[in-house]
Amino acid sequence: MADRNSLIWRIRVVGLVSSVIAVVTLGLTILAGNRNLGRNETITQPQQIFLLLAAAVLFVVQTALYLIFRHRHKRSCREATASCKRTNVKE
Repeated sequence: MADRNSLIWRIRVVGLVSSVIAVVTLGLTILAGNRNLGRNETITQPQQIFLLLAAAVLFVVQTALYLIFRHRHKRSCREATASCKRTNVKE
């Protein structure tokens, strides 16, 4: 179970970091006014803003999931420690 929680923890952290990078990158692209997609293709400003908002929403969701998982993990560790202490006292 500890390995599974460790894997989930790493996935949450990677998702959170990726979301931050996406928001920052899209924000800088909009501020710089770069609309070039390569191969002579461009993107409109409303499309850029939509992508920035989508990345921001994903960032908020990733942050919420990270905090929920962290809270549950800390609570389960406290309960496990408390039950271990109670078990040791009874013995």
